[in-house]
Parts: sequence; structure tokens; C-alpha cells
Amino acid sequence: MMYKVILFLLGWSLLGASDPISLKKINEHKEAGKKALDQQDYTTAITHYQTLVDKYQVTDAGVRLNLAHAYYLSEKPEQAMKYYQQAASSPENELSSVAYQQLGVMATANQKLDIALSFFKDALRKDPTNEEARYNYELVKKLMENQKQDNQDQQDKQDQKDQKDQQDKQDQKDQENKDKQDQKDQKDQQDQKDQQQENADQSQSSEGKPKEESKISDQQAQMILDALKNNEAQFLQQQRKKSTRKVDPGKPDW
Repeated sequence: MMYKVILFLLGWSLLGASDPISLKKINEHKEAGKKALDQQDYTTAITHYQTLVDKYQVTDAGVRLNLAHAYYLSEKPEQAMKYYQQAASSPENELSSVAYQQLGVMATANQKLDIALSFFKDALRKDPTNEEARYNYELVKKLMENQKQDNQDQQDKQDQKDQKDQQDKQDQKDQENKDKQDQKDQKDQQDQKDQQQENADQSQSSEGKPKEESKISDQQAQMILDALKNNEAQFLQQQRKKSTRKVDPGKPDW
């Protein structure tokens, strides 16, 4: 992320003090703070600018902006944000624009792209000539578009994966059902063959076995023989009676 930390030379009219001694001390702290920033001695710069704000109650927004820069370059984002926000409310458009620009840079570093874009818009609204803010605005806008496309691509891939997983599960379920049905069909066919074989074996066994002859006891045979003899004797007696009976010529022979 490209950005430019702009140090503001502090004016003499908004120092928050009127006596000569205070003015002298304020000027000394200003110059020392500026020199420390130029030498990248951010701890010393913070000390001088913080003294201006806390002890001498300097109201110049430029002091707060430089103090915010010192905190930012010291990697103390919470304190930097506090003083950037104070500087952003300044009626001086150029100074306010820089403060908004730095807030956008910090939001971008925290991956809060929508907030960063809003800060860069405010920076351009305050100072349309702020080319650093314009560049950062376009850069973040492009990053958001790419992120949106990446999210969409990722979602599409996830949807495809979910659809494939669902199809794979359905295919596996269908295959399991088919295997079960095939096993059942094979079992039914084997049971049918076994039953047919059993019926054929029983039929073959029945045809090859000789029929059992009817057997009666000797006593039963004698009883049947005696009955036949009695019937024959009765029949003969009836025949003899018919042959000895006189025939009446006037009656029919029956």
C-alpha cells in the first residue's frame, strides 16, 4: 500500500498560549518534534508532540496530525487512530484530507476494505487534489472487486464439490441397492433350482420304487374263501329248486 506521511509545519497563531515563556517552550517542542520525526526518532517525537497537546494544550490540528504520524510509525495503531480522527475533524481541508487518507491506510492494513474505501472517499471529498488518496481509493476498489470475484469463485467451487459429494453418495447408495437386489435375485434363482432338483429327485424315486403288493392274513383269506363257497352253495340250491317245481301251463314261467 502506497502512502505518504505529510508533516505539517505548525503555525504561530494557534499555539494555545500567550505568554512569551510558553511561546518559547512551545516553539522548542515543535522544532524538536519535527527534527525527531525527520531523524525517525519516533519516541522522542511523541514526547515533544504529546507535551504540546497535554501540557500546553495546543489546539492546532497539525500538532495532532504529526503526533498521529509519530504513533503510526512507532507501530502504535490505537494512539495513532485517536489523533488521526481528531485531525480529520479539522476545518483545514488539506490537513483533514491527509488524516482521512491515513485512516484509510490503517483500515486497509486490517483488511477492512469497505471502511478504508469510505475513508479515502472522505479524503478526496476534503481535497480532490490529494493524488495519494485517489491512488489508494482505486487500489482498494480493485482489491474489493478481486476479493468479491475470489469469494464467488470459491463459492462456485464449494457448490460444485457439494454437488459432486451428493452425487457420489447417491451413486453409492444406488450401487448398494443394486448389489442387494442382485444378491436377492441370485438367491431366489438358486432356491428355485434347488426346489426343482428336489422335486425331480422325489419323482425319480417314486417311479423307480416297485409297488407294494396287497397283503392279507391267512385268516382273512380263509374267510373270503368260505364266503365264496357259501354263496356258491346257495346258488346251486336255488337252481335245484327251480328244476323240481311243476310248471303251470297257464302261468308264465317266472
